[in-house]
Amino acid sequence: GWGEKIEVYPMALGNKVGIAEIYGGDTGASLIKGWAGALDIDSALVPCSTLDRVLGNAFFNRKCLFIVDIEGVEKLLLQGASSYLDMTPKPIWFVEISIRAQQPNGVEINPDLLETFEFFWSRGYEAWTTHHENRLVLREEIIRIQSGGRDTLFGDTFIFIDESVHGVYSFAAR
Repeated sequence: GWGEKIEVYPMALGNKVGIAEIYGGDTGASLIKGWAGALDIDSALVPCSTLDRVLGNAFFNRKCLFIVDIEGVEKLLLQGASSYLDMTPKPIWFVEISIRAQQPNGVEINPDLLETFEFFWSRGYEAWTTHHENRLVLREEIIRIQSGGRDTLFGDTFIFIDESVHGVYSFAAR
């Protein structure tokens, strides 16, 4: 019964409108050159827009869940999603943020890791792990990991929720 409730937009989402180069293919395609070992010659040009522009105000003042798995360009997506990050009620965001895996050659840790989490924290969100024991992720932990410390998050998928509803949600890791 979802057939008429789904809209598909064959484009990349980022922080600007235009044409972008995408590398690799299938589920590992990324706007990041060298992501997951993709070769430079394995690229294509694709239309790119922002989440704010594509969705406009279609979901303003409504409960929303965003599921984001965009192969390393989470920061760019969030730069183009300020209307949805700032709206009330705050959407729930389920986001894959690769910490070490899939990074281009020579990159050990996601260089946008802290900035990506900061997009949420600066707007009143909490970050929670979704693997093993669900727990709150604090800024100090992300800073330590980004500066070369041991990855204590045990996964790359996080839930960001409005900090004012702390305790309302229960996350069951499976």
